[in-house]
Amino acid sequence: AAAAAAAEMFAGMVVFIAADVHDQRSKILTGVLKAHGAVVVKDSSNRKLTHVLSKDQHLVEEFDSNLTVVVSPDWAPACIRNRVLLSTKEYPPSSSKVLAPPASAVAQMAAAAAAAAAARG
Repeated sequence: AAAAAAAEMFAGMVVFIAADVHDQRSKILTGVLKAHGAVVVKDSSNRKLTHVLSKDQHLVEEFDSNLTVVVSPDWAPACIRNRVLLSTKEYPPSSSKVLAPPASAVAQMAAAAAAAAAARG
């Protein structure tokens, strides 16, 4: 059942991959998204659009945030690696997971460091 759920992870999503995503990466993302249930469109004005994958944070202003989420291209592969839909808020368009871990991870690291310091007395 888990494999079936993973295969349909992006079911119901209509995704546009922005031009700022490198061609080769765009092709890979298209294949990965489709394999996991998403519909990938080539027109950003599609009224059913639910997600835009982009590195350009300025695109956020171009879409109605109630209808369409603009998210980093790193989001989809991260969801697949983790076998769960991750919060798009952790993957804003300008993010690079190598340079900027999500705030929750930073908070966890800080809490662990504080606990270690407290344990040392």
